[in-house]
Amino acid sequence: MTDIITASSLVFTIIALTFNSQIAEIKVILEERNYDKGSPQSRKHQRGKALKAIIVKAFPLFLAFWILFYTLLPDTINLILNSRLSLWHFNAVNTLFVFIELIILLFAIRAFYMLFRLLIKVKSLQ
Repeated sequence: MTDIITASSLVFTIIALTFNSQIAEIKVILEERNYDKGSPQSRKHQRGKALKAIIVKAFPLFLAFWILFYTLLPDTINLILNSRLSLWHFNAVNTLFVFIELIILLFAIRAFYMLFRLLIKVKSLQ
């Protein structure tokens, strides 16, 4: 079990660092006001930037977090179903494994939300 925690923590750290470096650029694109409908060329440019952010940044992060979450899900469910709840005498390794999975889920949901917002942005620029 500790090997799985070590490997998943390493992969999670790499993905989270990538997420952290990409989120600023995605936020800039999301917070940018839509260009005037009277200038279709500038709207096309803005739409292209948003599409590039989806393909190069948001979708790969979304996919990476959900694959990591899905990979660890069977072990997490097995741990939850076969463990007993104890507020003081608990297995620290199993508990950390479940918490890591929950944190990965939160990041996956956030990545999905950013991807969804970018898709809405692209749709509004048509």
